[in-house]
Amino acid sequence: MVLWMSVVLYSPVIAMNVVADLPIEPTILAFGAICSIYCAFGGLKAVLWTDVFQISLMFVTLLMLFAAGIEDAGGLANVIDRAKDGGRLNLFNFQVDFVTRYTFWNGLFQGLLCGVSMYGINQTVVQRFLSLSKIERAKSASLISNPVMNFLGLSACLHGIVLYAVYFMCDPILNSRETGLTNYDQLVPYFLVSKFHSIPGLTGLSVAGLFSGSLSTISSILNSLATVTVVDFVHPIFQSLQKNEKKSLLLAKGLSLAYGAICICIALSLTKISSISQVGMLFQNTFEGPILAIFTIGVLTRKGFGKVTVFQY
Repeated sequence: MVLWMSVVLYSPVIAMNVVADLPIEPTILAFGAICSIYCAFGGLKAVLWTDVFQISLMFVTLLMLFAAGIEDAGGLANVIDRAKDGGRLNLFNFQVDFVTRYTFWNGLFQGLLCGVSMYGINQTVVQRFLSLSKIERAKSASLISNPVMNFLGLSACLHGIVLYAVYFMCDPILNSRETGLTNYDQLVPYFLVSKFHSIPGLTGLSVAGLFSGSLSTISSILNSLATVTVVDFVHPIFQSLQKNEKKSLLLAKGLSLAYGAICICIALSLTKISSISQVGMLFQNTFEGPILAIFTIGVLTRKGFGKVTVFQY
């Protein structure tokens, strides 16, 4: 989660670098510090309410991007035609090949595993379920959030198709002398600036939407990391601290700031990578797969057999 959080922090900083020409390192420090501070002092309640505001901004930004992109590409029919010509709509490639990145089967199984791990073992989601008063409310929250998150992910993929159609005849990265872009992570903020710069406030609103997705994720992870560390690691070792709620709360706040500092340091080390999305998926999948396997063993059996006993009750 610390590695994933660092990637999430770095992503919108690229946008700010393109939009406002701010240096990357100071921007990482500034936004990492802001998020760590409001998360530490506000706790879970602050995280939840800022998430409500931030996800609203995210959807507004997506709708603006869709409208502007489809108009720029010459209409929805043009978007579909260009995507077909470029092989971007080959959704039903049933080839069984685990080396090829995008096939029907690879997408299906990755989606299933990511969905199960997100709603089953991800500590930020589980923490929110546990914060609810009844299990029925947790089930309702899961059922409501699932289609919303699926729609958000699908919208992001569709926007990639729209941007492909917009720059179908002119790749901004290959034409870097004029655009100033060095990698594809900068493409969305570049489109925002080039499309909305003449309309007061829209560029800022769009960038705020990009940052909202990042800060929402980071604040959730910081809060859950601090809570898990206190409950699962500190309390079993220092049982006297378990009875002192005030000290436990102060420790959790301090840990939230500490994890924020670690996140900033790792984000600073990512400034030379070529693709933020590939690194993010690498960090996430490398650890979530084994963690999901461990939890699955714990759910399905009373004992994990092998050289090391995983669970034994």
